[in-house]
Amino acid sequence: METALVLSAGFRLQYRTLQCCAPLFRAVHVFGTSAARDLSRSRLCTQFHERPDPSGKAFGGRADVAAVQALLASQRIDYLIPSDAETTRFLAEHRTAFDAKCYPVPAVVAFDQLDDKWRFAQLCGRIGVPHPETRLCATSDDVRSALAAAEAGAVFVVKPLALWGSSGVVKVTAADAAAVLAGVAYAPLLLQRYVPGPEFTTVVLCKGGRVKRAAHYRRRGSSVEFIDESEATRLAEIVASHLRIDGILVFDIKRDPRGALQVLECNPRFWYRMDVALRAGVNFVELGLWPRRFRRTARSPVRLERLDGLRTVLSRRLRGQPARFGDDALLSAVARDPLVYALMAASRLLPSRRAAGGQQL
Repeated sequence: METALVLSAGFRLQYRTLQCCAPLFRAVHVFGTSAARDLSRSRLCTQFHERPDPSGKAFGGRADVAAVQALLASQRIDYLIPSDAETTRFLAEHRTAFDAKCYPVPAVVAFDQLDDKWRFAQLCGRIGVPHPETRLCATSDDVRSALAAAEAGAVFVVKPLALWGSSGVVKVTAADAAAVLAGVAYAPLLLQRYVPGPEFTTVVLCKGGRVKRAAHYRRRGSSVEFIDESEATRLAEIVASHLRIDGILVFDIKRDPRGALQVLECNPRFWYRMDVALRAGVNFVELGLWPRRFRRTARSPVRLERLDGLRTVLSRRLRGQPARFGDDALLSAVARDPLVYALMAASRLLPSRRAAGGQQL
């Protein structure tokens, strides 16, 4: 088996990539920022190499390229894997500088267009992908003015341009704008008309602008249920084809009261629940690196099942109830890496380290 180097700018999201890499490689090294240091506590991490940059700047400088090149040589690394938006863009920009094989990622121009929610909204308008009414506001005062001009009772969502996990996303109306916007600490602000209705996530793996694999799921509390949404795959392929995408795209989508799909945003990187797909038997790291190795030929290879969260699975086990699909895989993952699961549970209690958890509005 070969070796991999996972590039990481954080811990909780990035641990999912580490979980997917572990069964595929003889050794998995991590090159990460200080925010990723807890990955060194994982039994899945062969060795953690801390990025020598105390400035906290994003991946991408000459020093990062040189440090990765040195690790590739000294550790005899065969594959480079990103694990978040920052390191995906780093590979998109610098992959030709490395001798190792890289996980497929979009071109820099395509990545930047998708990673910015305002630019993505404009793209949807140009290529005919249904998207809620959206405008860019420089300040909170601009948001208040837009709300005052909207019809009575209209509900909108305010969100940042590029944060993940629904961080900073809030619902707002003209009536509660003063109180809601007082808690918003970023600018500019994206103001998007709120779409009522059920929300789900579509994940596609692309090559040359064509969707090769797709998975769709909705969240029910701590559970994840994989579903069939072929229309969402079609919309994803419109975006992928227009930008000739390689790699992963993750779409947040709602079905409005008329039954029509509305694409809210797109993230061109690995996603927080890729470990749940792994529990269901589909490893998207493996699919991206070795597509012919995977025996299932369906475009949507994930079984349409519900997989429960750890608390529900433990409760079922303690009560002596029959195991459901994916239960044993989750308990095995916790048993392999109990300290990391404890750290992730603790991090949810610390506001300074807590993402919004992908709240669905």
